[in-house]
Amino acid sequence: MMTENSVWAVVMNSEHARILCGISPRTSAGVPEITLSTQHPRLQDIMSDSPGRSFSSADSRRSGMEYASDPVRDAHRRFVLSVVDRLDDELRHGNFGKLAVFASKPVLGLLRQEMTPALSHAVVSETDKNLVNEPLSDLLHIVTEAVFPPLPD
Repeated sequence: MMTENSVWAVVMNSEHARILCGISPRTSAGVPEITLSTQHPRLQDIMSDSPGRSFSSADSRRSGMEYASDPVRDAHRRFVLSVVDRLDDELRHGNFGKLAVFASKPVLGLLRQEMTPALSHAVVSETDKNLVNEPLSDLLHIVTEAVFPPLPD
């Protein structure tokens, strides 16, 4: 059972998130893990469908239209928002009180933009690293050292 004092960690990139539940200084074996993932369309596939053409208001010439936004960044933002929604829901239910975040710099920036004030307040550690593919034992070691640094001798 998790409590409001429980520490969770989210380890993510733009397509995968691993949420480690119940991290403690003594964590060395497995912990409950929630995984979320998505598959983004390739930019090549998105861009192959042209945004179209428009007529000039001054005469009858037509010109190509530009994409109004960055479709890849929009896909990344949607995934980050889904992770934030899940974490915010878990926080509201009192399943954890502190959160450690591990993500690449671009994803970390998106996370900061999308976090609710309550979730942002729960963050105790941020690390600019993509650790999604680390084996669980190595990941737990990295996370516990970041959240609970060893005391100096």
